[in-house]
Amino acid sequence: MYVAISLIIAIVMAIAILLLLYVTGILGAIGGEGGVFVYFVLIVIILGASFFASFYFVAKFFNQYDFSIPTYITTKEDFPVYEKILKEPYGQEIGTLKADSVIKVEKAKSKKVLTWVEGYVLVDGKPEYKTILIPEKVKIKESGDYFDFNEKSASFSAYYESIDAKNVPILEKIQNDFLAELEENGIEVKYSSDKILKESIKKSHYILPKNGYWDKGFFDLYEAKNSDDFFYIEKNHKNRFKKIVNTYYKRLEKEIIPYFEPRRK
Repeated sequence: MYVAISLIIAIVMAIAILLLLYVTGILGAIGGEGGVFVYFVLIVIILGASFFASFYFVAKFFNQYDFSIPTYITTKEDFPVYEKILKEPYGQEIGTLKADSVIKVEKAKSKKVLTWVEGYVLVDGKPEYKTILIPEKVKIKESGDYFDFNEKSASFSAYYESIDAKNVPILEKIQNDFLAELEENGIEVKYSSDKILKESIKKSHYILPKNGYWDKGFFDLYEAKNSDDFFYIEKNHKNRFKKIVNTYYKRLEKEIIPYFEPRRK
């Protein structure tokens, strides 16, 4: 994300700088007799410098709101809860989040002297999406007067474990039904780690992708434990196999219990 944003800003900056140099006549003076080559070098230097400068400031700005790592805060006082981020929050609160509440932060946004925080709070063991307002501009990944920051949470870890446990029998049922349907269709998935065999069967067999289709795996089946491991089927079974897999992908998405339901828009 940082790279994409920085690149866009860098291009805009580079164009602005080149236009300024052109309008002031400096660009023509620098080019001199060097012509196209000098202009090319100049553009590369300006674009490179613009990118590094923009990347530095973009990374610095977004760093405190980078939730690629688990981000939990434990509140030190009560905070008003809102339906959503508002321009004029005074008197619009819909409840109160008590002190010592743990929030799995999904988003944070500073507005002037305030900070809005959105995320999940466990209420009676179930996650609820909350939007709270902190009356100060704060860094989410730093403990302070209003909350303690942590990358781990015992309560959320227990919650994840409970969901995982509920999903075990669901996944097992899907696996068993999937294997039964393959058998009904006469599709046999074979395993090997023989490199010579792999090369020799490429025309007559279909090698299953290691990560499944669309990186979804095969319901925890056919996992390559070593780099040379592979699974394969007869080539004439490929299309039927893919259709069966797609059917069970949809079933998995429908039946498996997610950690968090889609948040309210």
